[in-house]
Amino acid sequence: MAIKERRIKCATCGERATVRRGARGPLTAYCDVCREERTREQARLRVQEMRARHRATRSVPPDHR
Repeated sequence: MAIKERRIKCATCGERATVRRGARGPLTAYCDVCREERTREQARLRVQEMRARHRATRSVPPDHR
């Protein structure tokens, strides 16, 4: 498996960094610090959406006929 190594400029902070990825993996546009924070933020948003969906389905009263 070939390793790709590229110099990138972080899309968030503008810092120059070297990124290494496997041949099949995508190259990222973020430095290590910003990539970690971005991953956390995406996880937070997913959990918020999941909890909102759960609350929405729980608050609907059952249909008694």
